[in-house]
Amino acid sequence: MMMYTDRIGTPLTFRHMHGYGCNTFSFVNSEKKRFWVKFHLVSEQGAKGLTQEEAKLIVGEDPNWLTRDFHRAIENGQFPRWKFCCQVMSEEEGYTKPYAFDCTKVWEHSKYPLIDIGILEINRNPVDH
Repeated sequence: MMMYTDRIGTPLTFRHMHGYGCNTFSFVNSEKKRFWVKFHLVSEQGAKGLTQEEAKLIVGEDPNWLTRDFHRAIENGQFPRWKFCCQVMSEEEGYTKPYAFDCTKVWEHSKYPLIDIGILEINRNPVDH
């Protein structure tokens, strides 16, 4: 998953980050037809970042801020949620698009809109780490 990007800089929290699958996967339907797929996690908390000054201050005071915030939010019942989505491209089209299998490229949402699959909710902290 590609988590850190130049869109929001340093994330405010893990809960306020979108995630994007770098790899291209394939789905095959019941008719044996292949489609290329990219996965996305869209934060229901919104994507929020820190300014460079805020990030420097927080990391200097509490370098484990992101992990601590994530754990506390779950502990307090503020369960982080992401919409789990995918983009779909036909197999034939994938072979004609030079960016279809390139981890550094994003598929245009206007041509390949996000399709909602479900919700990912983290509602408990690990107990055996």
